[in-house]
Amino acid sequence: MKAIKEIVDTVSDKLSYSTPDFDKDLVGMRVRLQELEALLEIGSPDVRMVGIWGIGGSGKTTIASSLHMKIFHRFQSHCIVNDIGTETSKNPYLTNLQEKIISGLLKKDIGLHSVAEGKQIISTRLSHRNVLIILDDVDDIDQLDALVGSHDWFGPGSRIIITTRNEQLLISHKVDHVCQVTLLLPEEAIQLFSKRVYNKNMHVKDYEELSKSVVSYCAGLPLALKILGSFLCGKDDKLWRCTLDRLKRIPEEKIVEKLRISYDGLKAPEKQLFLDIACFFRWKNTLATVELFEACGYDPIIGIKVLKQKGLITLEDDIFDMHDLVQEMGHYIVKGDYPNNPEKHTRVWEYENLMLLEGATEENDTIEAIKVARNYSSYGVCKIISKLKKLRWLKVTPNDINYNRLSKLTRLKLLNLSHCDQLVELPELPSSLAILNADRCPKLKAIGDSHKHNKWLCQVSLTLGATINDVHKLLESMLQGGNAVENQNILLELGGVEIAKGFGPLFFIGSKYTLQLTEDWCNKFSGFLICIALYGSYMDASISMERVMSGMESEDGEAWEEGDSREQHTQVWYVSFASLRHTKWWDETCNKAVSFSGHINLRDHDHVAKSGFGVRLVARKSGSGPTAQEESEFSHYTPKFCIMNDSANALGIRLTKSEFPRYFVR
Repeated sequence: MKAIKEIVDTVSDKLSYSTPDFDKDLVGMRVRLQELEALLEIGSPDVRMVGIWGIGGSGKTTIASSLHMKIFHRFQSHCIVNDIGTETSKNPYLTNLQEKIISGLLKKDIGLHSVAEGKQIISTRLSHRNVLIILDDVDDIDQLDALVGSHDWFGPGSRIIITTRNEQLLISHKVDHVCQVTLLLPEEAIQLFSKRVYNKNMHVKDYEELSKSVVSYCAGLPLALKILGSFLCGKDDKLWRCTLDRLKRIPEEKIVEKLRISYDGLKAPEKQLFLDIACFFRWKNTLATVELFEACGYDPIIGIKVLKQKGLITLEDDIFDMHDLVQEMGHYIVKGDYPNNPEKHTRVWEYENLMLLEGATEENDTIEAIKVARNYSSYGVCKIISKLKKLRWLKVTPNDINYNRLSKLTRLKLLNLSHCDQLVELPELPSSLAILNADRCPKLKAIGDSHKHNKWLCQVSLTLGATINDVHKLLESMLQGGNAVENQNILLELGGVEIAKGFGPLFFIGSKYTLQLTEDWCNKFSGFLICIALYGSYMDASISMERVMSGMESEDGEAWEEGDSREQHTQVWYVSFASLRHTKWWDETCNKAVSFSGHINLRDHDHVAKSGFGVRLVARKSGSGPTAQEESEFSHYTPKFCIMNDSANALGIRLTKSEFPRYFVR
């Protein structure tokens, strides 16, 4: 009986290969299939693992299945395990998947008691067998560890093909090659859609323009083309038009469900980051959003990388982008079960929903962000600002805003008041604020008491127009910001050099200044305050610090003098000792002096010669300690500097500010 079964299995395999039926879904995929087959190098004696990566519905399974049918006859044993992610969500025991592989490759049914037992059987029974394994839709590294843990589990010439939505899984498992599935070109998409939608009774020419509209909506995603093609097949042109109109408002549920699998696999902060990008920041520069995301408590460096590896976003020249249907899926998630009730959405960005929102009379603890288009008056939205208790950020037209209501936004992290032509004095700021930008405000003259409740304010820009007389009050207030100042850096950027004139001794850029230290300086003081007076177009500045040892002489450079204030602006950085303690240069026992030198990168070398810098110590607040730190939901953000060089004797830091976000109040 055993011999008969083996003969039947062999004949079945040969028949399957001799009558392949994978052509209908392979439109546009042949080139991709050939590229993958080339990576496999079938016939070479090494064991090779190849990953296929892409967003849901991009054709990963189609390519892997088609290749399996084309090449399986060249291996002693073969098997394909489909929908691994879905299977493990229903049944988390990986022994079930191990049993499928063992049964498929050895033609034996074995009951496993543990994952460890499954690993042992796979690695010993298959180590001399030439096998082909397809693992479809893997979504966890544990799955790979349990099923194809190592190359040496399999015999010479074996090939393992893995499909996944998460590139990081393939990197972590150290596969030999990663093949990213590209979406269909327009002509390929037309071919696939036509194969699905047209039957012999349809007049193709009558549907050409409608077909182009559907294909444009699908944006090269094979799954969407198949689903809509099958749905529209045999329908009249009136239903085609109704379907296209509906898709503009409500996405096709089957497509959303497939794409949403990647979103559901994200951690909570990454989900919030994705939804922010989908609703507000597609086609925006990443540099203009990083500070915003950090102020909101995200880790954008890690989060953006995760979203990219899961195919939910792309980055081209530092610009956020994503597939049209992925963005649509994000909008669908935000609206949830209440598509027509914007007061129940976390994010509001559409004109129609803004109209509905203006009538709100009750306090709202759902809405976190609002964006008002430039061609729409935001007066109505501004009337209800104080009712939005969870608002993190807001983008509205500046002259519509009631500034007195801003202080009631106790969750607001970043506020942009730039281009507010009528702003004379800064309003009272929200206590939660970390970043303030008020550039190009020509009538702005006073700070007033706007900052009196701001414990976490650590980055302010008041340039290009404002002439402020009491800016010293703002700097002192920022430096007295409670425990925050012990551990966070501060950046203040100003037009003119008013604060530089009263800072203390400043020296021309390129020269040196020696700062004398006192005994126990690292406990008496909390950081260095660095002032840089700049001429012309600012690029970036750097500061070098050298420890002055006993017996060393250090002569200060030439004192800086004020020039034409119309061309000048000032940057003041507070660099906390807490941000330096991890460096090799940091040494609390050094108690003589530190020699500072300043450098800037300006387009005009004449302006470099007119620029100056100065450094002084900031006294520690009474009762605070060098390691004291208060954790808060508002303490996530701090301006960052870049360490250029670090040794026991010298430290170089670049003080560079990425572009301020422009998406709050503007």
